[in-house]
Amino acid sequence: SQARLTAELRDLKTTADPTAFDLPQGYSQITQEQVKQYMQTLATVFQFVMQGVNNANAGGASASPAASPSASPSTSASPGRTP
Repeated sequence: SQARLTAELRDLKTTADPTAFDLPQGYSQITQEQVKQYMQTLATVFQFVMQGVNNANAGGASASPAASPSASPSTSASPGRTP
């Protein structure tokens, strides 16, 4: 058996208020180059973290965050914020 669906659109508006696409107050648009720089920085940090995990595993240490006192949430700072 086959199902059949019919949809009808009425009073469809094809115009939009241009102000709906304005940046909210306090926000700024970033360039594609800035996005690339942020992504490169993130990739570098990720590689550094993974090297640490790999080194810990190679040394026989557990990769579990509970096994490392430095992994405590109270001792780590959020990116972009100072402790």
